[in-house]
Amino acid sequence: MTTDTTWNQYIDATARIREANNALARLIADTLTAQYDGAAAYLVLNEDESADFMGLVSVLDVEGACLFAFGDDTATLPPLPPGSLLADAWGSRDPAKPWTVCTAIQGLYQTGAIFDRLPLDRLPLASDSSTAAKEHYCLLLSAAARPDFWDFDEADMARLVRPCSAPRPPDRRQAPLPIPPDPR
Repeated sequence: MTTDTTWNQYIDATARIREANNALARLIADTLTAQYDGAAAYLVLNEDESADFMGLVSVLDVEGACLFAFGDDTATLPPLPPGSLLADAWGSRDPAKPWTVCTAIQGLYQTGAIFDRLPLDRLPLASDSSTAAKEHYCLLLSAAARPDFWDFDEADMARLVRPCSAPRPPDRRQAPLPIPPDPR
């Protein structure tokens, strides 16, 4: 026998999941930014062909230079700075281990979060790397990071996880706004 759920309970539950997704995305962004002393701008993601897994590709800076490439099981991300409060937020998991970040991204993906597309046309260094081989998703990690696409419909916008972003240009025909310094 199943428990009856009202429409309002369902709406409340999905709102809590979205809040948790946004908080987790922010934790990932804050952590990678701290690990790379503010240089991390994009966490590059790749959706598996079967669309049941979101893999990690790399961490890029604002110009598209690769700070870390995932795939080597022995490589680790930099440790968090000593005394970082972010370590407490990860509990017993170590965010220097790539699998920790991968598990967090999978949690977002499996609960229906939508990620931005990597804006390859605005990342000169990324266009020369293996990242340019195909379209990738990304998690924006800093106020200097720009999404490839701004205009999602209302339903998708509610599921989009975008913890950071450069200011949106007021008009698509105008030049992008200057990138503000990252407050971290």
